Amino acid sequence: MKSKIKMSVVDLVILGFLLNEPRNAYALAQLVEKRNLSRLLKISRPVVYKSCRRLNEAKLLKSKTIRDSEAPERVIYSVNSQGKKHFYKLMEYYSSRISSFHFESNSFIWNLYHCEYKEGLKMLKNLQMELTSLLTGMKTHEKEDAVANANFCVRMVVKQYRMILATKVCWINEVIEEYIKQGGTQ
Repeated sequence: MKSKIKMSVVDLVILGFLLNEPRNAYALAQLVEKRNLSRLLKISRPVVYKSCRRLNEAKLLKSKTIRDSEAPERVIYSVNSQGKKHFYKLMEYYSSRISSFHFESNSFIWNLYHCEYKEGLKMLKNLQMELTSLLTGMKTHEKEDAVANANFCVRMVVKQYRMILATKVCWINEVIEEYIKQGGTQ
C-alpha cells in the first residue's frame, strides 16, 4: 500500500529550493539560515534534514551520493517528475487555504485582568517594546541588499511580515491607551 505524504510548508520550501538547483541537505539548511527563513516560517536545520529524507523515501526526489577525495560522502538531492507534481500540488493547496494564525501574546492579553494595574501596564509595555523592536529589525532587514535586491517573491513575504508587525505595533499602542483610560479594569 502506497503511503500518502502529508502537506507540509517545509516540503514546499525544500522542493522549491531544489527546483532551482540540486543540493545536499547541509546546503539546504545553510540556505534556510542565510535567508533567515526561521524568522518567517517554522523551519529549522533538523527539520530540513528530516524533510529531505522523507521526500526521498517518498520517491519525490532523486538522490546521488558523491564522495570528493578526503571529504565525507554527500547525498545530492534533485526533484524528479513526481516531486515536481507534488510541488505544484502543495502550491495549489497553500494558495487556496488560509490557515488560522495565532499570536501567542494573545494568551497574555486574555489573562491581563489577573494582574495588578501597574504590573499589567509594565507587561503591556514589554510587549510594545518587543513588537517595536521586531518591526525595526524587519524594516532594517527589508533594506538589506539580500532582500532589497531579491526576487519579487522574497520581497513580498518580507513586506507582509513588516506590515503585520506595523499593525501589531498600532494595536498594542491602542491597547495601552485603553488600558490606561480604564485603569486596568475590564
